[in-house]
Amino acid sequence: MSITEKLTIFFGLALVAFAVLGLLLYRTMSAKRRIEFQIALLIQLLGTVAFGAVVTYSLYTIQHSQDAQEKQQLDAQVAAENKKRVLGFIRDELSYDLLALNNRDGIFDASKQQFKSEFWKIAGLSGDLKWVDDAQLLNTISQAYFDIGISAAWESRLTDAAFGPGSAITLTFSDGKRVQLAEFLSPFTMNSYKTAKASVSAAIDKLKSN
Repeated sequence: MSITEKLTIFFGLALVAFAVLGLLLYRTMSAKRRIEFQIALLIQLLGTVAFGAVVTYSLYTIQHSQDAQEKQQLDAQVAAENKKRVLGFIRDELSYDLLALNNRDGIFDASKQQFKSEFWKIAGLSGDLKWVDDAQLLNTISQAYFDIGISAAWESRLTDAAFGPGSAITLTFSDGKRVQLAEFLSPFTMNSYKTAKASVSAAIDKLKSN
């Protein structure tokens, strides 16, 4: 029960008690005194009701303000916990990708561990990224995942060129030089590793400071 409800009940009981007491006194009075008593009682009742209304409204305003402040603090706590949770999963996923990049060491190997971006995609679709209120941090993270995606795309092309239908393709340049498609794509893939590694490292450093 709120303090406003308690105060309302208290004033109600006080008015009942006051009315009973007044009725007992009223029976012992003369006719002239009864009229004076009725007027005084009416004035007293009006004053009591007005005072009770002012006090009740003031307490209601204070309680409403306190409830709103507590709700705001609770919402802020929930937001902070969710932000920590989301950034923790992102940091783990990017750490996995950084390890995958380090294991490649500038050398393409189709058997190496694949890159991961599943949580980043799920968080974007589910709305969990709304808990991350740092636009600069989100931009750094999204750049890291973008560069990882570029590396994965180059790897896919290079895999097809080295082991798939593209292995039979030979490129001939204007100077007459001939190279296999895989050889041509390899430098682009290696450069994408360097770019991805730099952006992923930068994102992880920022995540560690949050």
